Amino acid sequence: MARGNAASDQRHSPLGDARLVTEYLEAEATAANYAFLNRLLLAELLRQTLRELFGDVEAPLVYDVPHNLTLPYEGGWLARKGACPAGAEQPVIIPGSMGATSFLMVGCGDARALESASHGAGRARSRFSLSRGGADQSEAALGLTGVDCITLRAERRVEEAPAAYKPIRPVVDAQVEAGIVREVARLSPLLTFKA
Repeated sequence: MARGNAASDQRHSPLGDARLVTEYLEAEATAANYAFLNRLLLAELLRQTLRELFGDVEAPLVYDVPHNLTLPYEGGWLARKGACPAGAEQPVIIPGSMGATSFLMVGCGDARALESASHGAGRARSRFSLSRGGADQSEAALGLTGVDCITLRAERRVEEAPAAYKPIRPVVDAQVEAGIVREVARLSPLLTFKA
């Protein structure tokens, strides 16, 4: 068996892998902190607007959880991409789209699902397919008829239109049937802000 050089051996050693893991987790934590601060600032802008319109209105943060994060899990790491924690009795939000119901759930702590639930139904169409030339961008085709959306960039309204997403109800029903989550409430969108 041929022996590799010291640099090659270092790359594949547990110590080298631990360094890469640490660097990755630090970078991801930085991104997660940025996202948390972004959500916090957007919420404060909404509070200010509500106070301007309706006077002294309380709008406390009820729950905040990311859906793209790596967290410690059973002595290792669990990377959730498009998924959120769903531990026993933990609040879970499964969003619909700008035009579809979102669901407030409670987790069941299902080990088979790694105590995780989906964050929505996933995209049915890519951002590119919706925004490319020749794509039908009418309100009806995008599912935007009757949908109130505030955005600073018009293309975001198209990219995130209801037609971009798969139907949410089958995704929720499958998770309830599998014992991953229990339904608490259904929430209909009144207004959406897309950055």
